[in-house]
Amino acid sequence: MNWKFEKGYEDERIVDPNSIDLDELKTDKDFIVAYAELSKASHWRKDPIKGNLASEKSKQIVDEVRTRLERVEWHAHIFKTGSCECNCDRDDYLHATCGMPEIHQVEFSSQWNIELTEYELFNKDGSLRQKHEALELLRKRIGDKPLNPDELMKEGLMTKETYETIRAIMDEEGFLEVHEIDEEERTFRSGAKSYTWRDSEDEAEEEAREYLEDGEMWKMAVEAERTTLGLDDWVEFVLNMDGWEHELCTYDGCSHELENGKVYWRTN
Repeated sequence: MNWKFEKGYEDERIVDPNSIDLDELKTDKDFIVAYAELSKASHWRKDPIKGNLASEKSKQIVDEVRTRLERVEWHAHIFKTGSCECNCDRDDYLHATCGMPEIHQVEFSSQWNIELTEYELFNKDGSLRQKHEALELLRKRIGDKPLNPDELMKEGLMTKETYETIRAIMDEEGFLEVHEIDEEERTFRSGAKSYTWRDSEDEAEEEAREYLEDGEMWKMAVEAERTTLGLDDWVEFVLNMDGWEHELCTYDGCSHELENGKVYWRTN
């Protein structure tokens, strides 16, 4: 493509939207790279007229971009409004801001919002690779080396109790890999997600109680005139009203219980 480029804010290299003829776009690569460059030009614009033109042109092809990505099994949060516009509960969706499509999370890396390269996305003829092919190439670039819990237990590097707990959580969450384990802290990471566990709800509640009894949160509540209770009464009030999850499960406020009574929650 004979596109022309110029400098935008912070000397960012951006396309002159006048040089992109949408009627000349043919392949998957043509549409997706054009969309990426127009998005960058809209974001890093110096000339508001060109910036608005870049935005308008990107909106004209955004549905085509999403359709082509979905043909090879991606789920794309790429819309004219720039918002999600769906209520899916997925981690491996694509989104775009001002460049090539980014994948929100993958099961094999701690990284978030990873921009895919042209090599990972496209075949030599400009067609899109199938999603699983692109993911395998991405794994080679950023993948974390998975641990083997079975081997760790056999070698005496992890107790049977920890092994069974991690395996149970993996089964509950549908994880196939684990990348970090801290037995002392009772935490592990799978991809970008970290989890911790306690032996029972009683233990978790006692931990939350100790955190509140430190008094810092109570002092802040008193100073803000949100409570007139003494520390002990305030702790009981908070635990009765909000539960221990409100204090410990800071990611989403949710905990989960295993069959043996252990509780776990996501920490990031």
